Amino acid sequence: MGGRLRRGSTAGKRAGYCESDAGRGCSSTLTAVTQAASSVWPFLPLIVLGLVLVFIFRRPKGLSEVWFTTGGAGLLLALGYLDAADVSAVLGQTAPTLAFLAGMLVVAFVAERAGVFQLLADRMARRSGGSPVKLYVLLFLLGSATTIFFSLDTTAVTLTPIVLAIAARLGLPLLPFVWLAVYTSNAASLLLPVSNLTNLIAVGHYGIPFWEYARAMFWPAVFVLAFNLLFFVFLFRDQLKSGDRPSAPPEKPPDDHSAGARLPDETFTRWVGVGLLALLSGLGLSPYLNWPLWQVSTVTALLLTPLALGRRVITPLELVRSVSWNVIPFVFGLFLIIRAVEPGFYRLLEAAHLLTLLGEPQQAATAAGAVAVGRAATGAAAGVAAAAGAIGPGTAATGGGPVTAPAHTAAGGHGMMASGPDGVFDLVGAAARFAVLGAVSANLVNNLPAELLFLDLTRPGPSLCGLLLGVNLGPNLTIIGSLATILVLSLARQAGAVVSFRDYLRLGVLMTPALLLAALAGVLVAAGLGWLPPAG
Repeated sequence: MGGRLRRGSTAGKRAGYCESDAGRGCSSTLTAVTQAASSVWPFLPLIVLGLVLVFIFRRPKGLSEVWFTTGGAGLLLALGYLDAADVSAVLGQTAPTLAFLAGMLVVAFVAERAGVFQLLADRMARRSGGSPVKLYVLLFLLGSATTIFFSLDTTAVTLTPIVLAIAARLGLPLLPFVWLAVYTSNAASLLLPVSNLTNLIAVGHYGIPFWEYARAMFWPAVFVLAFNLLFFVFLFRDQLKSGDRPSAPPEKPPDDHSAGARLPDETFTRWVGVGLLALLSGLGLSPYLNWPLWQVSTVTALLLTPLALGRRVITPLELVRSVSWNVIPFVFGLFLIIRAVEPGFYRLLEAAHLLTLLGEPQQAATAAGAVAVGRAATGAAAGVAAAAGAIGPGTAATGGGPVTAPAHTAAGGHGMMASGPDGVFDLVGAAARFAVLGAVSANLVNNLPAELLFLDLTRPGPSLCGLLLGVNLGPNLTIIGSLATILVLSLARQAGAVVSFRDYLRLGVLMTPALLLAALAGVLVAAGLGWLPPAG
């Protein structure tokens, strides 16, 4: 019933028994059923994925997204498209990344409750000197920095309400600040592995060192942010005309902490800020000190949480209820679904002759063949552990020890800096193909599933860079492109600023191609400087 025959799976063993021991009474009916299932039913997981995404975006009866990914994974497990070995393998492979996410969730929550982001935003308001344009620029820079160092979800959930509250208190129109929050969440998420889960997955898949990734994506990120800021200041110039504005925000809004918690004093806020700087330093030094990223975030969370509890800035109940723990099973369930989807998905790509169009024939054949046998320990989910381990080129940290990197990575060097003979413009052309693919796919099935489906078709270098540009910038086209966009628009709606699907699409059609072109210009500069040679 499974629809794919994996090494070590029950269906695979049964099929092998039928082939080798047919003379001992192996049923021809069973063989026929197995063949029919493998030719027709492998596409059922694609249907399940589509339904899961529809439910995620519509959220019937207000149910959390986690119910749909875990439910979809459970259904595929019950139908035989996944088995206990799949669950165990994905759990072992993704555990370090999920631990890193959990640590960052706690750190961001403590920082928000300690008033770090509120303090920074208020400082920006004071430094604006009464100029709405200057305030807009400063908040754009703050949102970009928050995304770069703490992830786009932190910007979406934590900074969006603060930015909109400041704009409302100063009597400024809210919509320019809504667009600011949306675009700094997505457009600023290119630079570091920690900026976006899509980056973490790619870094882990190929074992790319932390700073090597940052070097490769530096110029694309700079070009994107510079264009984004200049365009928005020009677009909203009439709404941000200078006038008589207070140079400092009025009193802070009433605190919404739960019972038992209290407002932090500024001294504690500063100490938490020091802890955040230590966290960023640890992440930056991790490749050189052989520190797994998940250990850096977890240790920081374990140090900050008791301090916040002791100062009654947070309560234990708040820690349980207010932190977005649902993201952990949500991501895990999505990885399981993608694992079941891959065989049918690659079969469709092969039938449409897209595999050889997107990459070199050898690479396409390698990817398709790897998925066809259901890779027990490698693939899109397998390398994720190295994103948290970051132990250097050629290996991936998993719960069971190092795993050899993909053959094409080892052959052509490591990470984004692998060498090769192609010209600079060929490099940019390869990046452009995957950027368009990633952008279109992100708006059809959301950016994270899009990356997981196409990651095996890339190699370190232009194709991987292009895919990341597409899945990180492409979601700016429509509302459904990324969950961060949905979160920002939901919070904006609560603040009284409603952005319709039509309005979002109208700006997205203009901005998304422009941002992709700006990013590709950055790729051209990086390639010209030798920061992004093609993989060999």
